[in-house]
Amino acid sequence: MLYLIEQTEENTRIAGEKNMVLDYPDGKLAFKYGYRTLSYQVYDKLAIVDHGAIVDNKSLGEVLKLAKIQQDERERGGKRERSKKMPKQRTQARIQEQLKPINPVLANPEEFRISLKR
Repeated sequence: MLYLIEQTEENTRIAGEKNMVLDYPDGKLAFKYGYRTLSYQVYDKLAIVDHGAIVDNKSLGEVLKLAKIQQDERERGGKRERSKKMPKQRTQARIQEQLKPINPVLANPEEFRISLKR
């Protein structure tokens, strides 16, 4: 899965910068840069259809069955799941608490305003 931040004038200024990714227990994701929540789109590389393979209408049902079987195999094999390398929520919260005294943005995020100058 790729997550594409929407291209706006403000977002082009932060290209190459590190953003914060919030991974909620319910599976929802949020991307933040400073105080701003960034809107994004999900790009699933596994969902791409090979347009080079043209199928006539008579065999379309069989091809769709084959595609369904292949998707099920990928899901069983763990190829469509999110990364297991991400830190646990408790670890993220503990690190955030440790960083609050030294990082004023984490202590008072509502007071932090980003400069649009590079």
